[in-house]
Amino acid sequence: MQPSPVQIRQPGKAGLWVGAILLVVGIFGGFGLILVGALDIVRGLVDAPGVAIGESEELQLSAQRYELYLFSEGGGTLPTSNPTVTVTPSRGDEVAVGPPTPGADAGSSAFRSIGTFTIDEAGAYDVAVADIDGTSSAVTVRVGQDFNSLVESSGVWILAGLVVGATGFVVGLIVLIVTVRRRSNARRAAQAAWAGYAATPPGYPTMGQPPGWGVPPAMPPTMPPTGSPPMPPQATPPAAPVGAPEAPPRPEAPAPAPDADGPPPAEPSDEAGPRDPFGR
Repeated sequence: MQPSPVQIRQPGKAGLWVGAILLVVGIFGGFGLILVGALDIVRGLVDAPGVAIGESEELQLSAQRYELYLFSEGGGTLPTSNPTVTVTPSRGDEVAVGPPTPGADAGSSAFRSIGTFTIDEAGAYDVAVADIDGTSSAVTVRVGQDFNSLVESSGVWILAGLVVGATGFVVGLIVLIVTVRRRSNARRAAQAAWAGYAATPPGYPTMGQPPGWGVPPAMPPTMPPTGSPPMPPQATPPAAPVGAPEAPPRPEAPAPAPDADGPPPAEPSDEAGPRDPFGR
């Protein structure tokens, strides 16, 4: 029976859900907090008491800094010139109205700052707005919170929205990328394992040879070859120097002397000679 391949555990989808939730919370949560901050500014303008052009109103004001906003109720066009506004307490001298806060309109066509004043003592104050020719009745002057203070209180929501949005988006994106890569790597590893399992032929696996198997054993040293040992090389006499006289020839050996008793008798032969026809 062929063994089954190693089972590779694939990461779950929890990381995908967590990353998606963080992305959604980061995008919509951050946008929502920024919107709350922006609406807080608008609400500070809309909820502020207003005085119509050419009229006066008695307002209860606390001791703080105020901003005068030229505001269009229906979102119409604002007049090009600013009306004159006077602030007078019930008893005392007129309150000085100073220049507007720079950038208080924030580029909006629905409102803009036309002046600021500071109340030192809380109480009733008469706010009068001079008339402007050709101005719609929808245009009023709002006595609201100082623009810088209004932005600071609303900026907390805007800053929180930026932090939540950026953090949620970045963390969610990282979680998604890491989870997708882990699942992809696990899938490729599983495919590689199954591919190797399918390529293995059926039957029992071939056992490998033990270490040293198949290596021929070392042979014992062989006997030296039999026979006479080789002759040492003959010493060659040195050659005669150039110009030396040639050596005389070696004398020949003398011939042996003849025997005094004469040649020895011939030995009798065992072979029979020719038969004498006469019986000799």
